[in-house]
Amino acid sequence: MNPQRQEATPKRSVIEQHAQSVLLAVITAAVLYSGSFVVQARENSVRLSEQLASLTTEVAAMRAQIVVMQGNYVTRDDFRDHESRLRHLERVAPK
Repeated sequence: MNPQRQEATPKRSVIEQHAQSVLLAVITAAVLYSGSFVVQARENSVRLSEQLASLTTEVAAMRAQIVVMQGNYVTRDDFRDHESRLRHLERVAPK
């Protein structure tokens, strides 16, 4: 057998092992990065759903306040009537 050929084969397999180790490290880093991204996205989703529930409650409370305020609303005609009564009382009131 040729001595050069025997030396080239072990070097090649050592280089292949190093390349596989580097590739495995890169794949592991990519999996860890994507895992942390998924966990962070899930945390953000939970936070947003809590905020959405809070905002939904606030909107319902504001709608209830609007309904109450609309019940107290005075139309222009009613305001004119009250204003004319006040003007009349101001004119008639003793000085």
